Amino acid sequence: MTTPEAIAREEIDRQLQECGWILQDMADMNIMAGTGIALREFWNLGAVVSALERARANLRRYRASVLKSAVEGRLTATLRNANKANPDIEPASELRERRQRWEQQQLATYESKGKKPPKNWQSKYKEPAAPDTANLPELPTGWCWVTVDQLTEFVTSGSRGWAKYYSDEGSTFIRAQDIKTDALKLETIAHVNPPNSAEGRRTQTKHLDLLVTITGANVTKTAIEEFGLEDAYFSQHVALVRPVDTKLTRFMHLFIVCPAHGRRRLEKDAYGAGKPGLNLDNIRTLAVPVAPIAEAEVIVNIAATSLDSSKRVEASALSNEIRSNRLRQAILKNAFEGMLTSQQLNTTTGRQENER
Repeated sequence: MTTPEAIAREEIDRQLQECGWILQDMADMNIMAGTGIALREFWNLGAVVSALERARANLRRYRASVLKSAVEGRLTATLRNANKANPDIEPASELRERRQRWEQQQLATYESKGKKPPKNWQSKYKEPAAPDTANLPELPTGWCWVTVDQLTEFVTSGSRGWAKYYSDEGSTFIRAQDIKTDALKLETIAHVNPPNSAEGRRTQTKHLDLLVTITGANVTKTAIEEFGLEDAYFSQHVALVRPVDTKLTRFMHLFIVCPAHGRRRLEKDAYGAGKPGLNLDNIRTLAVPVAPIAEAEVIVNIAATSLDSSKRVEASALSNEIRSNRLRQAILKNAFEGMLTSQQLNTTTGRQENER
């Protein structure tokens, strides 16, 4: 049965021949046959490249959809509906832990200076503000809206002037370029010999900290310190977000990098008023949905499986796209140089296959 595609190909061939083109298949190509050679399979390589580009774009849209479903609770809707005992939550425990850590730090500071805490020193604690939920979407049962500030021990940025501490070896130094893929990459990491000062210690990372790019082309890119680095610091172009409960770190990361939610909000803050980047209050006041810990962990696991699979498929598509482009360019180069014969075509194709 003749397909619409086959009919279209026949019509294109007829029109090309009427215009004086000589149609040839790649296997039987002879560039000396005339001045107008139309190669059928050659142009199909362009179609292959276009198809691979579309596939990668679809995979990016798929990942955005997974993230949106994850942070809106749709990935676990069935599980949540089956568990009628799932209680409503409030960030009370995180707030209590946050205050306790602040008090411990204050006492440690007084002790290091050989001073006693002054009267009413605890009244200096600044309670983090809750978000305005008037214009926020409704959440699933058992979820609540909180600010990043309510969920974190603190949010801070790196210090300036680290250039003088750069070294060939030593402590790990995290820059904005190391988190541009929304994951911390250590392949080309820098090193520093940090100053032995309070400022140096302030910018030291911990396992499961969140790192957010706040200036430059990669603003809003966010990574998790997954490696448990014993001695690592970060640059002035990066903000550190330290969750009170690290069991929520990965769920917070999903929300911040979600194009429909956290990323959209932070990008608006970064560029909406002509500002070159984010300030720390933009991050602190970001409203984040919080699910019960058990449900958040299930969401993270489901999302991770889907996202990892799509990234592997995209990497394969990109690799095939690069190979197809190389083959197309090699054929085109040889054609312009008058060197493209059936024998050389087979050699070129074979070389590209070997590169796989």
